[in-house]
Amino acid sequence: MFHPAYPGKSAESPDLQGQDQVFVRRVVKSQHPDSSRSGACSRSGSCTGCPLIDLDYKAQLQFKEEQVRTFLGGAGAPQIQPIRPADPQLGYRATAKLSVGTTGEKVQVGLFQAGTHHVVEATDCPAHHPLVNAIAAAFKAELDRLVSSRHPLRKAMRTLRHVVIRVSPAFGKAMVTLVVSEDDPRFANTLSKGVQRRVPEIVSVHKNLNSKATSQVFGPTTRSVWGYPDLLDKIGPDRILLSPASFFQAHHGQAAWIYALVREWAELGPQESALDVYCGVGGIAMSLARDAKLVIGIEASAQAVRDAKRNAKLNSLENCRFKSADASQLEKVIRPGETPAVVTLNPPRAGAAAAALTQLAQLGPRRMIYVSCNPETLARDLDVLRGLGYRASRAQPVDMFPQTPHVETVVQLEPR
Repeated sequence: MFHPAYPGKSAESPDLQGQDQVFVRRVVKSQHPDSSRSGACSRSGSCTGCPLIDLDYKAQLQFKEEQVRTFLGGAGAPQIQPIRPADPQLGYRATAKLSVGTTGEKVQVGLFQAGTHHVVEATDCPAHHPLVNAIAAAFKAELDRLVSSRHPLRKAMRTLRHVVIRVSPAFGKAMVTLVVSEDDPRFANTLSKGVQRRVPEIVSVHKNLNSKATSQVFGPTTRSVWGYPDLLDKIGPDRILLSPASFFQAHHGQAAWIYALVREWAELGPQESALDVYCGVGGIAMSLARDAKLVIGIEASAQAVRDAKRNAKLNSLENCRFKSADASQLEKVIRPGETPAVVTLNPPRAGAAAAALTQLAQLGPRRMIYVSCNPETLARDLDVLRGLGYRASRAQPVDMFPQTPHVETVVQLEPR
């Protein structure tokens, strides 16, 4: 386990006595820690959204690249390129999952304070897209109005747990999802219409029912309140429809660059097929489809697969096929004669399932491209793939999440 600390800070590892694992504690030091502070946000000491926002951007990049080099270094390490910086570094987050809290007659719309359930106001977050901030501020204003006017629906405010805002930077529109513990149609409609009058760029509002005491924001049921069912966005050359709970990358500019890099590294020919594992809403698959004969996408989320199918159709890509299945169930996806020349995979932070890696290696692709958002699980999975006959030849760190410790890494693998 790796316990990073950014320059000028120190890190303490937890008490690990009696555990049968090797742990590394590493402190990245700065010769001039005081000069590396940016002071971009007055709430940085309490808000959990941007842990590195007080750190100069050059120092952030150094810290993230060092993470990748630490985890991927050693014998058989790939050639690691310098990290690709983000542009912009602020105002880039097109999606925000905001919590709603009340203190007496005061309403807070923002993010939890570290280690607590106290909501820190974040209606002007420097990392959020400006339209996200405008909508967050409109929700606070409308909730304040319900409280101050003694509106009959003010008691229903206690059911509002989260406001999830998704904006389309390409088209300047937004989708909002109200996450509630109880379904009160009048409250959802009144609140959302009041906000939409303040911010007309909102084109749809949904409500999601989540009554469980859990850290998960979304519950299983989402319904439309009014407006369009999806939000239209554009990443690189592709238009993309996103449903309320769809996962999509935080930084759209960096996502487009990664898709182009994966396509470049794949070097697919017009008679070759590709398999995109953990395909999400189809971003990488659609990029590969411009060169390949066939691209097959596999994804556990049925909703994401529905989105991927619609996105391929929206972009007139008839050589894409998507299937909802676990990554280790390739027999449900690959038909005779469709053995892929290239496999791409973009798993969640937990990494890929060992069974999935085994099956992917058994397909014998000439190249694999692994897109990771967690260098620790990436290193683990690369070790597994090395044992299965695939070596990592090069790696490209990408700053997908400025102001946070997270780093994206693209790795190319080939048979040994």
